[in-house]
Amino acid sequence: MKKIYFLLFAFYLHLYPQISPGDLSNAHSKLEGLKNCIKCHNPGKGLSNQKCLDCHQSIKEKIKLNKGYHSSSEVKNKNCWQCHSEHHGRDFRLINFNEKEFKHEKAGFPLEGKHNKLLCKDCHNTRFIIDKNIKKEKTFLGLSQDCKNCHKDVHLGSAKENCSICHNSENFTNIKQFDHNKTGFDLIGSHKNIKCVKCHLKEQLNNETIIIFSKIKSGNCTNCHRDIHNGKFGNNCLKCHNQESFLSINKVNFDHSKTRFELLGKHKNVNCNQCHKQKLSDKPKFEKCNFCHSDYHNGQLNKYGDCKECHNEYGFSPSLFSLEKHNKTKFPLLGSHINVECNKCHYVNQSWNFVFNNLSCESCHRNIHGDEIKSIDSKDDLCINCHNSYSWDLIGFDHNSTKFKLSGKHLETNCKNCHFKNQTWNFKSITQDCLSCHSDNHNKQFSSNDCNNCHSFDDWTAIYFDHNRTRFKLEGAHKKIKCEKCHERLIDKDGRSYFLYKTGKIKCSDCHS
Repeated sequence: MKKIYFLLFAFYLHLYPQISPGDLSNAHSKLEGLKNCIKCHNPGKGLSNQKCLDCHQSIKEKIKLNKGYHSSSEVKNKNCWQCHSEHHGRDFRLINFNEKEFKHEKAGFPLEGKHNKLLCKDCHNTRFIIDKNIKKEKTFLGLSQDCKNCHKDVHLGSAKENCSICHNSENFTNIKQFDHNKTGFDLIGSHKNIKCVKCHLKEQLNNETIIIFSKIKSGNCTNCHRDIHNGKFGNNCLKCHNQESFLSINKVNFDHSKTRFELLGKHKNVNCNQCHKQKLSDKPKFEKCNFCHSDYHNGQLNKYGDCKECHNEYGFSPSLFSLEKHNKTKFPLLGSHINVECNKCHYVNQSWNFVFNNLSCESCHRNIHGDEIKSIDSKDDLCINCHNSYSWDLIGFDHNSTKFKLSGKHLETNCKNCHFKNQTWNFKSITQDCLSCHSDNHNKQFSSNDCNNCHSFDDWTAIYFDHNRTRFKLEGAHKKIKCEKCHERLIDKDGRSYFLYKTGKIKCSDCHS
């Protein structure tokens, strides 16, 4: 048996140089020998493309997918040996083409932008080969057209796999091609002018700066914007706001009642900017009405509470300050005061006044008596000594509290008869002298203090006169003589008659001859 193998080997050494046209290249050197011929050649049929591809699987896969240079019209349907000829020695170049003249678009990847400025070796090197079966130091195979095969994915998979959706080969940072409206979040209004990094923030991870995209939540505005309302109005900001400007408010949909200040009455018709002066997000003070409204009372009522004591949102007039409330003040409304309009007392000289230091009648009513009535204490309101709130004509004055007590006919006399003269009421200027009211029928024969000696308040008849208290006592027949016999009637210069009482006749001879 050993003899037979020896003979066959000797035959091979003799026959092989006669069959092989030359040595194989270094790449195929392991296929040297007659026993390996059929690995590339079909007996009687020559070289087989299929057998080439059975070894070069990466090229076979590209052709199968109709990708790469070997699927281009320049190579397709050609035999492998037409470009890659063998048996020309160990140092023969199986891959022989001019790198500078190679049209890269035929490989299915046109070099555009900055790619066109790179050297072949910048991309075609072992760093970027993803096919683990390819171990050659220098090869044009094993690369992927996926950008992430050569470039670092700064988005860590959060962006779309196709980088060209956003970027181009000219400049990675100049994003012009991306259509955000295809993401499910259309850029409308002010969102159009926002830079990507305003929403897609840069983050630091493992000492590298990354930008996250697909992890951004875009369902609610509050994912990006601070909710200055703290959830009071829910998550649907578009009920009130729009994407043109947050300051543009849809007042129809906005429910102000969900704030701490419900709009009632006339507040419903007020323009937002009248309260929110600078911007709608400003929170105006509203605890007191005068934070927005002018205080027509100039602080007079601050210590009594807020405007709501008298007014409401449906109108400043009429006032809600009731009679019951007024009667709890230092000036309760009684009698005719109940029917007096508020402004009659509180709106004087084009100004509203509510706090009065002086509550006397004179503060509102004209003192028709002038200085005729005075009090010892200037704080006293003398009007109430005579008048009341129900009627000025109902006088309740007690004349007996004065130094001139009313008795007799004086009780029946109207006040005007004594106190109203020359269209003027007189009190202080009236004396207790009888002659200040009554005519002197005696032509000044007596002083006013003498009236009481003869007359009473019940009758003008001289019921108190006693002739015996004079210098001439009536005795005897004198008692029966009428007064006129001695006291004659005279006429004064004004034509008025009077009896002469002080005759000066006390002697008998004055009357008797």
